[in-house]
Amino acid sequence: MTAPPLPLIRTSLAGLSLPGQWLRRVAAPLDFEEVDAAQRRAIAEGLLAAMHAPPGGVGLAATMAGLDLRLVIAEDEGRTLVMVNPEVTATGGPTVTMTEGNLCLPAVSGEVARSATVTVRWLDLDARPHEERFDGWLARILLHELELLDGRFFTDHVARTSLAGLGAPGEPPRVLTLPPQLHGLRRTVLRQPPAAVADTGISARALERLIESLREAMRAAGLPALTAPQIGVGLRVEVVDGPEPLTLIDGLPRDAPG
Repeated sequence: MTAPPLPLIRTSLAGLSLPGQWLRRVAAPLDFEEVDAAQRRAIAEGLLAAMHAPPGGVGLAATMAGLDLRLVIAEDEGRTLVMVNPEVTATGGPTVTMTEGNLCLPAVSGEVARSATVTVRWLDLDARPHEERFDGWLARILLHELELLDGRFFTDHVARTSLAGLGAPGEPPRVLTLPPQLHGLRRTVLRQPPAAVADTGISARALERLIESLREAMRAAGLPALTAPQIGVGLRVEVVDGPEPLTLIDGLPRDAPG
C-alpha cells in the first residue's frame, strides 16, 4: 500500500471534553453501497500509511482521521487486519494492566486494565464476514481501537492524577484533509454541519483555548483562514488571518485575541 497518510486529529486532554469533539462521536456503520470499493481501499491504505508514519502506531480507528465510519485497522507480527463494522462478541481471560497511549493525544499515557482475550466479528473490505478470537497484545490493540468507534478513549479508564505526560509541550492541531478519491465521502467531520456555539454551553475559557488552537494550526499550516471542523471539532468557529485578525462565532465577528 503506497497511499499518502491520512492526517489524524491531534488534541489535548482538555480538548477531549470540548463540545463537538469528533473523537467522542459514536461512528456510523459503513454502508457498502454508499462507500464504494475504491473508497474503502483508499481509507484503509490512508489509515495504514498514517499508522506507519512517525512516531508510528499499531492500530487506528477511522474516527481518528475525522471519518464517521466503523472501521479499524491493526497490525501485529506482520499481520494486517482491516475490520469493517466490527463487533465484540466476547471477552475473557485474566485482566492485564499495561501502558497505553494514542496518536491523537501526543505524549499522554496511562496504565489501563483490559481482558486478555477478545472475540470479534467483522466484515472485510469486500463485505465477507469473519469472526476470530484474539489474545495477548493484539487483543489489547483491538479493544483500544474498537472503543474509539463508540467515542470512548483510553483516558476514560485512568484517573487524571495517574496519567503521564500531561506537562509535555503542546503541538498545534493538524489540519484535516482528504485525498481526491475521498472528496465525495459524506461521512466526515468536514461534511457534517457543525453545532452552534450558543447551543453547547461551552465555557469562555474552553472557547478561548479552541480559538488559540485554531490560530496555531492556521499559522503552522500557512493558511489564511481555518474552521473548527478542520481540526476535528464540530463547532461554528472560524479564524481569519491578516493585518486585522478576525474570529467568527456562529457566523458573527468578535474581537480576535492579540
